[in-house]
Amino acid sequence: MKPLDTPPEVAERYRAMLLACSPSERIVMACGLFDTARAAVLASLPEGADEATRRAHLFVRTYGRDFDPALSARIIAILEKSASG
Repeated sequence: MKPLDTPPEVAERYRAMLLACSPSERIVMACGLFDTARAAVLASLPEGADEATRRAHLFVRTYGRDFDPALSARIIAILEKSASG
């Protein structure tokens, strides 16, 4: 996916910097980014949200566009059930 607001020379420099890292360094960076995004989503939830609500919102905000609505609903139901039992 090509960024719309990044000049090509900056995008190429960034890509070169990433490729200069070892595969394990890139994995560590990706995991850190995921952890930060997860924390931001959880922090945006209403205070006192129960575990089922937290799991459902985390799923929707992280993966919601990756699944059709029917499958998303099934996954959310499973997440909610596993949080309560």
